[in-house]
Amino acid sequence: KYYPAFISVGVLMLIFLGVFLWKVKEPKLVKEKEAAEAKFGLTEKEAPKKAKEELPKEKKLSLYLILASVFLWFFGYNAVTSKFADYAPKVLEMGYSLPLMVAYGTALVAFIPIGIVATKIGRRKTILIGITILTICFGVAVFLTPKVAWLMYGIFGLTGIGWATINVNSYPMVVELSKNSNVGKYTAYYYTFSMAAQILTPIISG
Repeated sequence: KYYPAFISVGVLMLIFLGVFLWKVKEPKLVKEKEAAEAKFGLTEKEAPKKAKEELPKEKKLSLYLILASVFLWFFGYNAVTSKFADYAPKVLEMGYSLPLMVAYGTALVAFIPIGIVATKIGRRKTILIGITILTICFGVAVFLTPKVAWLMYGIFGLTGIGWATINVNSYPMVVELSKNSNVGKYTAYYYTFSMAAQILTPIISG
């Protein structure tokens, strides 16, 4: 009964990957970036390894708190959506796949507008708005009955927007603490915490 959700997500991922590989020529873009940096004197000077790796105390604290937040965001969201797989058919007497696809669809549509909003009001405020949307949506969903189960499509549509609001802004908050030379390391931090949350969610919440 969950095949449509898994197949749809898999197909969408393959389509997006195909578009990315077709449109984004990474080696060429890297060369252009390096040439632009050299032209405008933006290339980082080599520094001793210790000095290069060290972050000021305040920035370290920010990094730790952001990574903890990333872990908790992913843990909470995945715990709720995975339990919805039971809640939808057993309590609301409705399918699970379509509401989830609505959430993915609205998130996809919202990504670019959310990025624009974040540049206007700041990432922190935008994330707080996303958290508020998720809290309201999940809170309202508890009170639904089979008679008004159709409302779940609207709720999950807003849920997708709330989750996109958090996702679009949390990754840049991590990597903006890095330098060009170690952006990969900070990307790894982000994905280590987000993926760890998704691995532990079904074990702990179950």
